[in-house]
Amino acid sequence: MLSIFDPDCTAMIQIHQNRSLKKNTTFRLDIVSPLFTEPKNISELTFALEYAGDRSLDHLVIGEGSNLLFTGPFDGLIIHPVMQGIEMVDESSSEVLVKVGAGVNWDTFVEYCVQQKWYGTENLSLIPGSVGAAPVQNIGAYGAEVKDIVEYVEVLNTSEMKPEMLSNAACEFGYRDSVFKHGVKDRYIVTGVVFRLAKRGELVLDYGNVQEELMKRKEQSRKGLKELTKESKEPTKGSKELTKEHKELMKGHKELTERRKELTERRKELTKEPEEFLKGPEQDLQVLRDTIIAIRQSKLPDPEQTGNAGSFFKNPVIARELFFDLEKNYRMVPNYPVGPVGQGGADKIKVPGAWLIEKAGWKGVREGDVGTWPLQPLVIVNYGSATGKEIYDFSEKIRRSIAEKFNIELEREVTVIGG
Repeated sequence: MLSIFDPDCTAMIQIHQNRSLKKNTTFRLDIVSPLFTEPKNISELTFALEYAGDRSLDHLVIGEGSNLLFTGPFDGLIIHPVMQGIEMVDESSSEVLVKVGAGVNWDTFVEYCVQQKWYGTENLSLIPGSVGAAPVQNIGAYGAEVKDIVEYVEVLNTSEMKPEMLSNAACEFGYRDSVFKHGVKDRYIVTGVVFRLAKRGELVLDYGNVQEELMKRKEQSRKGLKELTKESKEPTKGSKELTKEHKELMKGHKELTERRKELTERRKELTKEPEEFLKGPEQDLQVLRDTIIAIRQSKLPDPEQTGNAGSFFKNPVIARELFFDLEKNYRMVPNYPVGPVGQGGADKIKVPGAWLIEKAGWKGVREGDVGTWPLQPLVIVNYGSATGKEIYDFSEKIRRSIAEKFNIELEREVTVIGG
């Protein structure tokens, strides 16, 4: 590892040589980076870029690698910004502005917001990655997108080497898209994001199987209460038997008191049912966050256990006419209207990519150590020792299959790096 100071000795960066990226990408591919650095502030980031420029090195900026597929090594300097910090910078009676460092883990930030009872991030729970990557990808899930809460994005303008702030409009957000992925993708590096969050708000509950999972959790709560009610009667019965011996009674009384306390605490947890926040002002962010997490964990693989980058493909948005053709051959095609709805319906329709992949016969298919996840075919997984090239080739087979069967082009959500 090299420790290098800038000429003015105002910044120092540590550059790792031949660093494995296995822990820096969620596909868990053992790609080696010739040069790797983690700037903690704008000064270090600026110096890292100057270091690469002075040596005519290409540079690549990454977050937590949850949206990357390396098909080969990157010949240059990989920069992983790790700016930290969560700070409330402004507040009104109804909203807060919160500044977050680019290197903060996204779900750590979501958890913090829920604890503070700030509305806006809860549906985006458990999405892997860093805060800095969130606006780049315009992450979204369960009826919410990060664009809805971004106030502005703090960036380093690499052309002029100075910090700037981009408004929400300047970010040109689209479906899993932003200005950072197109014309200015090499000009700006995200160093922080400022979010506008509500102190009171409406929870988004009508997307996917969120309602179904909420009702399931409510039923489990009711069953738990019924069992607790039955159990709470047992101590009374037991106390009569304990009167036989004073010594036994005192011992039993202490145990019963402790048990009653446990039952009381458990009852408080179980009575906090989903229907309570479904009704109105006392909406519970934590219950919804827990529900979203339960849904994701039930159908998505844990990157720590099975390498993956989440959804490999975007859900395609197709013309209304193409959707009508699809409906002629398949009943009950799941769909979500996109854009303004006219007399004949929405001009564009979003169709779940997972549904297309399953209908094309690719759900749960495995070739060597590469496959689609059996519970969510939109996710391509590395079952162990797959290479990036093998994962890419497998994804291309799926894309060709969908195009031939449905005349629909699947667009990759992941970014492919390498030869």
